[in-house]
Amino acid sequence: MADSQEEFTIVPNSKAKAAIWRHFGVKKRKADGSIVESTAVCLSCQTTVKTAGGTSNMNAHIRRHHPQLLSASSATHSDSSQTEAPVVKQRQQTLPGAFQARSVLCVQHFVSCIFFFCVRLI
Repeated sequence: MADSQEEFTIVPNSKAKAAIWRHFGVKKRKADGSIVESTAVCLSCQTTVKTAGGTSNMNAHIRRHHPQLLSASSATHSDSSQTEAPVVKQRQQTLPGAFQARSVLCVQHFVSCIFFFCVRLI
């Protein structure tokens, strides 16, 4: 286990892909230059956050302690995404919607069925 008196420097995570890493760095041991990969360090308040291979704890830390960073990040992100085409979610067609376009055909079919049954019954 690491000694609590061990000295570290905070460096950017070179393997990071998630945007949340803009607000965090990783500890690099001064003695041997190795990286402590199980934790991240908040660049705003120097708090150590366990990563456990994911970014949930980092997101929670920023959301709880630095919400102004989230609003700044989302504004920056929304500016860059304005050049992209908006994603349109297709909705499943409803039954009335399916028959609306064919309402004339449906009425004609219904009338012919009624006529057929009436003729058969008489």
